[in-house]
Amino acid sequence: METALGRAACSWRKADTASILEVTVPPGSEAEVAVPGSSAERILEGGVPAARAEGVRYAGRREGRERFVVAGGRYVFRVTYERAAPASSLSGDEQTGD
Repeated sequence: METALGRAACSWRKADTASILEVTVPPGSEAEVAVPGSSAERILEGGVPAARAEGVRYAGRREGRERFVVAGGRYVFRVTYERAAPASSLSGDEQTGD
């Protein structure tokens, strides 16, 4: 979307073990980015923990989302998650032996 200060955009996509959030903020402005995730440590921006990335400030957790304030620019947040554990090979009817 075009704003008075320039382009603002946001998009999501899923990768193998992560979700990718791409954010564009117009120059001279700030935006709050709400990222779903289990903890801020699992959220990267530009390959580093988001809270330490240039132009990004951690703003706390609210409503089940980690919040970051970002300056004008383009950001790529990567939210990693653990894969589900494989199902046990034993069913409830099998015995494990004594």
